[in-house]
Amino acid sequence: MTSRAESSMQEQTPLSQAQNSVDRFSNAVAKAQSHPNADMIHQAREAEERASHALSQAQVADHTEAVVRVKERFEEERARLEEANTNLHG
Repeated sequence: MTSRAESSMQEQTPLSQAQNSVDRFSNAVAKAQSHPNADMIHQAREAEERASHALSQAQVADHTEAVVRVKERFEEERARLEEANTNLHG
């Protein structure tokens, strides 16, 4: 029987890591939109960098439709972040 930690680690594929990273990016963008300030934009930019890296890793490991969908979602979030940044800076 595997421990919970081992089971959790086994489930972490490049695709699932990319999905989780884009989820965190999405949350950071939502915060930046609802509370637009330089700190929130900065945090969202950092989450964007991590999500971009995770997507790159997923694309190297797997070229499935799922990776394409995660990348499309990432691009949608990136556009929302740009909108929040534009709203902050006029």
